[in-house]
Amino acid sequence: MSIIKAQSHDLPAIVEIYNWAILNTSATFDTEIKTNSEQTPWFEKFNETYPLFVFKESNLIKGWASLSPVSDRLAYEGSGEIAIYIAPDFQKKGIGKALLSRLIEHGKEYQFRTLISKISCEALASIHLHQKLGFIETGTLKKVGKKFGKVLDVHLYQHFLDQ
Repeated sequence: MSIIKAQSHDLPAIVEIYNWAILNTSATFDTEIKTNSEQTPWFEKFNETYPLFVFKESNLIKGWASLSPVSDRLAYEGSGEIAIYIAPDFQKKGIGKALLSRLIEHGKEYQFRTLISKISCEALASIHLHQKLGFIETGTLKKVGKKFGKVLDVHLYQHFLDQ
């Protein structure tokens, strides 16, 4: 098992995992599946400071995690937004914990002040994982999403790295 920075040849597996989440969960509020070519510009935005990691085992990508800028305004530098998606057959096997731990480690290494996760109110496993790894709830965006016919809140979780 390894967690490494994603390479361009990993994009199809990343997109496949994300598309499953689009169609089957409220973990993302995207509602239309993505193509590899549509996601290429998104993929190319990741860099040394704001990486995209993949969890590989037996040369199979089982999940991915990214750290993105919160905003393009310079005052937000040092804050990062997290995204984590796990392939359906590999959920609840510690992969999410490993990826989230790697993002925290990266944030500390690159002297981020805080990491932020926006988590759907239905994603109870994700909420539990974030709490387990030291994230605290700092707010709730009420009724901001609608997916599968349900109006959903989004909880904001933060991990403060400069304490």
